[in-house]
Amino acid sequence: MIGKVLNVGIKEIIKQGIPKNFSVIILAQFLYKFFSFFTFIIIARSLGASNFGQFSYAISFAAIFVNFIDFGLSNIMIRDVAGEIKEKIEIYLNNILTLKLILSVLIYLVAILTFLFIESNKILFESILILCFVLVLDSYSVSFKSAFNLYEKFNYSALSIISEGALKLMFILFIKYFFVINILSISFLFLFCSIIML
Repeated sequence: MIGKVLNVGIKEIIKQGIPKNFSVIILAQFLYKFFSFFTFIIIARSLGASNFGQFSYAISFAAIFVNFIDFGLSNIMIRDVAGEIKEKIEIYLNNILTLKLILSVLIYLVAILTFLFIESNKILFESILILCFVLVLDSYSVSFKSAFNLYEKFNYSALSIISEGALKLMFILFIKYFFVINILSISFLFLFCSIIML
């Protein structure tokens, strides 16, 4: 009896495409990490130890504050909307995007004021301004990917993830060979990629 129930349950899971969707997302994450690995190797070698340390500081500083924008709202949307997508998706997505807009402005201002209080490096300040905005855009991107995942369109999320990693690598190579790589140029590169991926 239990074997029969488990057999029916497994067939239902396979029919729903869960293993395929899981595999697509895992592959996309792997490729993104692969591209990011080489992107950051090129950045580190081009900037040198001191400047790469400042760039890492700027990313870390921005990430600390921007983490407060999402608060797991995308996960809550997936949990609450999953059974009734057509009825709830628009309401939840509108509410989440509105809340993220308000939180983005507040967190962005807090990050700027905090940085001005503890640091005075102009280039680092400009880089943090750009990278905070990049991470805010990435937060919105996560919400849209969650909406695609609700419709079980994991291929779109996967394509977005892979494209972002590949774009960053291609653009960093382009900048390396045709322009000067510095903290600001890399920050603008990340901004450009985030705008494209939004």
